[in-house]
Amino acid sequence: MLANEIGWKWRFLIIAAAVITFLPSVNNGFMQDDFVLLNRVEILKTNPYNLIEVTPELFRVTSYIVLAILKALFTYDYRAYYVVNILLHAINSVLLAEIANEVFHNDRVAIVAGVLFAVFQGPQEAVMWIGAMNETLLGLFVILTILFWLRGRYLQAMVSYTLALWSKESALVVLLIVPLIELYRGRRGFWRQFIWLLVPTAAFTIAFLLTFSKNFMVNNEIHAFRWHAVITLARSLNRLLWPWAYLLIVMLRATKREWPSSRSMLVTGALLTVAVLPYIFVTYTYLIPSRQTYMASAILVTALSAAVLQLSSRRLQTAVLVSFIAFNVVYVWTRKDSQMQRRAAPTTALIEELKTRSPGPVRIIGFEYPAAEMAKGAAVTIPGWRWEDVELIPPGDRCANCVILEWDRDTLRYIRRNN
Repeated sequence: MLANEIGWKWRFLIIAAAVITFLPSVNNGFMQDDFVLLNRVEILKTNPYNLIEVTPELFRVTSYIVLAILKALFTYDYRAYYVVNILLHAINSVLLAEIANEVFHNDRVAIVAGVLFAVFQGPQEAVMWIGAMNETLLGLFVILTILFWLRGRYLQAMVSYTLALWSKESALVVLLIVPLIELYRGRRGFWRQFIWLLVPTAAFTIAFLLTFSKNFMVNNEIHAFRWHAVITLARSLNRLLWPWAYLLIVMLRATKREWPSSRSMLVTGALLTVAVLPYIFVTYTYLIPSRQTYMASAILVTALSAAVLQLSSRRLQTAVLVSFIAFNVVYVWTRKDSQMQRRAAPTTALIEELKTRSPGPVRIIGFEYPAAEMAKGAAVTIPGWRWEDVELIPPGDRCANCVILEWDRDTLRYIRRNN
């Protein structure tokens, strides 16, 4: 292999690492918002303007295009959706390795970065949840934007950045990530090319402002500018860094009698902060959901890769890498997969229950999630069942000529109740 070149065998290794790590999710079934999104695909066929009414879904266009294609090809065979999302993550991991190679001019750092991102469990929701595919698509177009930029292909960077903006609003962080990387590389004349990124930003800004009044995340204060954002930022960064970043800092100090360079630490900290910045204003938690740390995770593992290869011996480097890979793969297979299966259980069990019955009015007590659309969307995946057949009701309600099912969280199944 030529110096600073990533051979096809290493690319295949990175892809294999991603596939092996997230393979257990393929049989998990659809869950939660998946059913809402799949139903919205049908609505958009006749009324594409519906996306404006449910803003910010307008800025998820790439997700709906992919879902529409997958639904046309595979209907409700969820396995195909998971395979596509896993392969998307694998491609992102390979492209991340290319970026690392451009920045560090070191093929070893690049390969390690690609492998570590492929197996990292930190952003697992983005890979193991179809409804979070907008994060992997966002990752694809942001990574492509940065890669094209670093290679001086500014027109291609503008196109991929435009697609990133229509994958998710948080793509705006590119405007901060690119300068930080360029400053780290010591390149100062890059501002002259920044117009390539400002043009699509201007178009996006106009669309965002015109639809702002219909943005349900802002209007319902799901996201809001509040003081808690500072705590959310601190807690989320700590969870992302723990334990690997702290461990490597200590190991570098112990084995080389020096701390990582202040320049590297500052740039990495700034990049991580920028990557999660759009998400820290979430009001229902003090921790950013794992799916929204996808880009930050790519930055983190790249920094970890450079740090690992600075350790004093090859044996120690190998031990750390093997430990990281083994822990993350096992954690996904044993812990994260079972968590995602449990999240899918209310709709998976409902589908299995409805398959045993003739279509007709069904009322559900104790459904795991508050949105009736999730139960309704699950029902319409079964031939003969209609959206209006299924409703949620509180305990004690009665319904003539209805089947009443109550969700049992302990047994993960539905129990038939008498009217």
